[in-house]
Amino acid sequence: MGVRETKKKATAERILAVASNHFLNMPYRDVNLAMISKEVGIAEGTLYNYFKDKTTLFLSAFQKAVVIDKSPPPYQVPSNRDEAIEIIISALDVYLRMDDDRLSRVFKSFYHHQKGQLLEGDQTPYDALEAITAPLYQIIYEAIRVCAGSDGHDLWFMVIKRQIEGIYEAYLYLDWTFEAFIHETQKHLEMILPF
Repeated sequence: MGVRETKKKATAERILAVASNHFLNMPYRDVNLAMISKEVGIAEGTLYNYFKDKTTLFLSAFQKAVVIDKSPPPYQVPSNRDEAIEIIISALDVYLRMDDDRLSRVFKSFYHHQKGQLLEGDQTPYDALEAITAPLYQIIYEAIRVCAGSDGHDLWFMVIKRQIEGIYEAYLYLDWTFEAFIHETQKHLEMILPF
């Protein structure tokens, strides 16, 4: 890696560190890119060379904080419904568990904000959130595809995805523990997965 690439990587890391600090200590709506770029020591326009908008910056910082020191579950090919459920639950635990209460609170603030934007017709934050959860949903898709076979696995995946999203929203809005989210998800999977 050349000097320029090294400097660019260091700047991106500094932006993420400063942004993480702001997002952890302020409500999402109060954080702005001008304050982050000023603290990093770059022009606000330069920040856009690294992150296209506030949502992308938040999700990059969030994703780094949530999955740091976590490795994805090893890929397993399920041979039955119970193994598929176990793979799905394991993936949810790795990709969605937030042990830091501040991080959980900040994500809830962001999630609520992005839901409001979605109601106003702005799909951008939802699309960005979908992008960072793609590895999680790929694991779920594969577990369902192997168990359901070629007949209807796409439909089963959409049903399961919507179920998980609904239960996750209950976790976020009803102040459930993460363990309650996992328990409810497993219960729903056991009820609706027929194979």
